[in-house]
Amino acid sequence: MQGFRIPPATPIPADSHVVAQLEGVDFDGIFNSPEFEYENAFDVRFGKMMVRTASHLLGGDACGLFSYTELTSVSVLLDRRLVGERWKEVADLQNYLVGLSSARMTMLLEEESLFICRLYAFNNSDLAIGYFAWRQQEAYLQALDGYCTYVLMQKDESSREHVRSLLSGLGPREKEEILQQNKIDFTSVPAWQRNGTGVALNTEGRVSVDSNLPRDAGYTAYLQRFFVD
Repeated sequence: MQGFRIPPATPIPADSHVVAQLEGVDFDGIFNSPEFEYENAFDVRFGKMMVRTASHLLGGDACGLFSYTELTSVSVLLDRRLVGERWKEVADLQNYLVGLSSARMTMLLEEESLFICRLYAFNNSDLAIGYFAWRQQEAYLQALDGYCTYVLMQKDESSREHVRSLLSGLGPREKEEILQQNKIDFTSVPAWQRNGTGVALNTEGRVSVDSNLPRDAGYTAYLQRFFVD
């Protein structure tokens, strides 16, 4: 996706589908900190904070149409009919989204939180949908790694670094087998953990949260409602 990134010191591209990716800085450290006592490999409380932060980026000057949340990041499809009118420079939009998301997460977490922002521009809806499909696949793999890490650390009392090194040489099927051997059926893990969560504004302007997103072709069909070429 590197080729689709928009350099900060440029104008907002006209007639493009713009997606903002907001990635939490050291959110893994926050999530795994004993201070917060979050449940590994996922925590419902932390997940809800991410969803609330994602919903804060919809409408208004943020221009968000649809937000997709993962464990530690949020991707936002911006309304291309509005973003070019309200924003001229990429850096200004990035700074606004960073400030908005960081302030919201800081308030919810009651701990200083920071996001970084990357903007991507796609000249057609298929490419933009491909971006969200990529993020969902990454969320799936991250969830798989998270569960394997939790299981192996509990079983062998290994360090997180040692477990990550071990998992780096394994494929998804091998990781799923590790979970099966430890009586965890990954396909039965809550969908919001495996596939992420979608957040959008409905026709009444209210926030709608979808924690049971489809995958593959079903996800493509789901996303098409947010695009008007």
